[in-house]
Amino acid sequence: MGYLYPGRVVDAAGWGQISDESPGLVDELSYVPLSIIDQYECQTVFGSQLKNSMICAVGNYNEGICFGDIGGPLVTPALIGNHSMHVAIASFMSQNGCESLDPSGFTRVDSYNIANDLTNKLNYVTMSIIDQFECQAYYGDIGGPSVTPTLIGDYTVHVAISNFMNQNGCENTDPNGFTRTDVYHDWIIKAMESTRIIGGEVARAGQFPWQAAIYKHTADGNYFCGGALITEQWILTAGQCVDGAIQFTIKLGSNRLQGNDENRIILSTSTYVLHERFNPETLAHDLGMIKLHMPVTFTGKAVVVLLVKNYNYIIIDYVQSIQIAKMGYIHKGAPGTAAGWGQISDGDYTKKRHLSVIYAYILDSPELSNDLNFVEMTIIANYECQSYFGNQLTGAMTCVVGNYNEGNCFGDIGSPLVTVATLVGNASRHIATASFISQNGCESLDPSGYTRTDSYYNWIT
Repeated sequence: MGYLYPGRVVDAAGWGQISDESPGLVDELSYVPLSIIDQYECQTVFGSQLKNSMICAVGNYNEGICFGDIGGPLVTPALIGNHSMHVAIASFMSQNGCESLDPSGFTRVDSYNIANDLTNKLNYVTMSIIDQFECQAYYGDIGGPSVTPTLIGDYTVHVAISNFMNQNGCENTDPNGFTRTDVYHDWIIKAMESTRIIGGEVARAGQFPWQAAIYKHTADGNYFCGGALITEQWILTAGQCVDGAIQFTIKLGSNRLQGNDENRIILSTSTYVLHERFNPETLAHDLGMIKLHMPVTFTGKAVVVLLVKNYNYIIIDYVQSIQIAKMGYIHKGAPGTAAGWGQISDGDYTKKRHLSVIYAYILDSPELSNDLNFVEMTIIANYECQSYFGNQLTGAMTCVVGNYNEGNCFGDIGSPLVTVATLVGNASRHIATASFISQNGCESLDPSGYTRTDSYYNWIT
């Protein structure tokens, strides 16, 4: 006993299927780190069949066991000086399939007093990634990038795109042809930034790598919110976006909610913290935090696309956290950037809403934007905002407006307001969380309401 508790990281290994569509065993042993979840959370999937001698584990994405993995061991990771310990045996999985976000089921071995002092270790080998040129010699060249070698302290630079070769064949000594990207630098940048929250523009890849799409599942329905990744394991959002939740599905790394995107990661969790003074009627203290089962891996500088013109670099990160701002960033006239997947017009949906505050977006309307949109806004004085929202506006709230009718809409609640990063080395800061809009609709000239995060800095951190 003592090895299995919620949050404990363990490893599962096996030769089972690696996808629902690919039946059959795999030739190589695969493994994945998982996190133990509590019995209550697991029973929401498997019901009363779950006994005390069973345990469930999940990954941050859809990792887990599949057909052919039953009977395989669940073990503790081997730390320096320690051996792995056999803690459970793979036993069952969800009827929704191997690639669902449902947990995997195991039989605990400590419940059966089985001798589990394992001394043998899995073998492993260190391997090296090959560069694009060498790989393309096997799998083709057209469309592949040409890059400069990476030196210590430098980034790989994209300089050309493979375009043509001599008709005499691939094995002759004729040179290969490339299209230079530095010649098209301005066109590439414009294309990244010009593709089109209310009055906003479509965000380019990696522009808001902390942005999280949150699907909240409750006993009475499903809801959509935004959020921000603030550490490797925590997402900050509005309190109304976690209140009453049973389960969350979270998407990171992609600006699009639907469609193919190799940078998108999908996670599932049920752990959250709601501010203890949250008031669902007035939206006072409207903050909540969602904890992932395990830390996510930041793409950092490891996943980058770099274009060159006079050695000006553009770095694209797909999953990164954002730092919470302390006092001093919020004042009248200060600029801020809002981003979200909410409605981009009122349509007919806002006619159903009559309150001056709104809650997490109900997923029974097709009005969400598939593309992440952003807009530049300006903070206004609280006395000015109170002329719209009255006494519900507290000192821990702030309001923003655009030049026209830019602002938040249904589906943007929980999304961050961030400082504009314009100086070299000056990163964006999370300064507020979207909380409410005017009852006059998203396209009105009324301001958008936020909960200040600097007022809750100590609670968040």
